[in-house]
Amino acid sequence: MSAELTRIACQISFAFDLKRSRQQTGVFESNLWGEDNMTLREEADKIIKEAITKVLPDEAVKQALKNRKPVKGKLYLVAVGKAAWQMANAAANILNGQIEKGIVITKYGHIQGDIPGIECFEAGHPVPDTNTFAATQKVIELTEGLQADDQVLFLLSGGGSALFEKPLISTEELSDITKQLLACGADIVEMNTIRKRLSAVKGGKFAGLCETGSHICDCTERYRRRSA
Repeated sequence: MSAELTRIACQISFAFDLKRSRQQTGVFESNLWGEDNMTLREEADKIIKEAITKVLPDEAVKQALKNRKPVKGKLYLVAVGKAAWQMANAAANILNGQIEKGIVITKYGHIQGDIPGIECFEAGHPVPDTNTFAATQKVIELTEGLQADDQVLFLLSGGGSALFEKPLISTEELSDITKQLLACGADIVEMNTIRKRLSAVKGGKFAGLCETGSHICDCTERYRRRSA
């Protein structure tokens, strides 16, 4: 898909270069998108729409899980981020009853309905709040008692760094630090460098909680934005 986008971008660039050349040489084309160029534009629109469709959260999960073999033990699902509900819903549909239990943590106003067998929670973003911590604790409890053949399917999308949190400091301190980082213009990489040192679940710590089970499958959303 990236090769197709590159190709169409080159074609569009060529069309504009051609128009510019004709204007400079006195050959003026009143309508850049003439009959031939309309075909080019339609092709560009089609490829761009197809590319966007393939990286939508639900479609990305479907592609990641389409050839997944059933686990020997129990399968648990954890979905975190602004697209967590869409990703969890897609996983539940494609896995068709294989999920023993699951939890979704997403931003306020982002739950679109019930998902059978999966608890859905809304919490604070970009600043974590008490609902964030309570929902994260539910996830930690979900990992208790994992057996060797069990697996945790972890679906992560943009916003997850704020929505999945169990702080090692007080709520007030974490809120103050987060607000200071946002105010000073720190990017998400810089913010998470600090966040993971103040967290009981970041920096691989949640993976450590799941190590009794088989492993965590991290199907990270392809189009994850840098702004969590």
